[in-house]
Amino acid sequence: MDTDPSRDVHESKPATVEPLRRIEWAQMLVTGLAAGLTTVAMVAVGQAVLSGQWWKMGTLIFYAMVLVLFVNRRRTPHSSHSPHHWIFALSGTFLPFAISPIESQYSSLLFWGTLPLQVAGMTLSIIAMSALGRSFGVIAANRGIKRDGLYAVVRHPLYLGETIWFFSIVLQNISWYNVLVFSLQVSCQVRRIFDEEGLLRRDPMYQQYTTLVPFRLIPRLF
Repeated sequence: MDTDPSRDVHESKPATVEPLRRIEWAQMLVTGLAAGLTTVAMVAVGQAVLSGQWWKMGTLIFYAMVLVLFVNRRRTPHSSHSPHHWIFALSGTFLPFAISPIESQYSSLLFWGTLPLQVAGMTLSIIAMSALGRSFGVIAANRGIKRDGLYAVVRHPLYLGETIWFFSIVLQNISWYNVLVFSLQVSCQVRRIFDEEGLLRRDPMYQQYTTLVPFRLIPRLF
């Protein structure tokens, strides 16, 4: 019987290391995809601003922050390895790009009527993301628990701001297709919240945080 321990180690290595390598490659692919989509968004919005659509300056600032914070995010071993989590996270982040602009006789009225709502959502998103700093990321991970500012009111103020912002854009371009895209995006964001909290609840500090801030997205509702 062959009892050489070095052979046992050599033969068992692929069973443990190879799956980790596949996960690392998949994470690199997701990271590259997220960074690439964000860069495309910045270029598209930047061109719109240069063409005179000044109201999209906030959007440009938002995606510039997303790219900078994403690239410089704090490294952590406590991140999700689930492809399902990655899919919902990317969909929740980038589905707004699927909105189809609608021109109608009411376009100007809808734009100015929903502009305050858009500015409110945009401002909320930028403040929440600034508070996260290097703890920001697209994929579910524990990069530190935020408890102050907006995070003392609800646990996911960034997603609340993005939802308000996206909703205002849908109102400006109302159609059954855009309502469907909005519904899908909100569904992905809700699933994303549960995915993130499933990972974060492993941390006793986050469990304590959920008792202090019981609402995820909307005070007294959810």
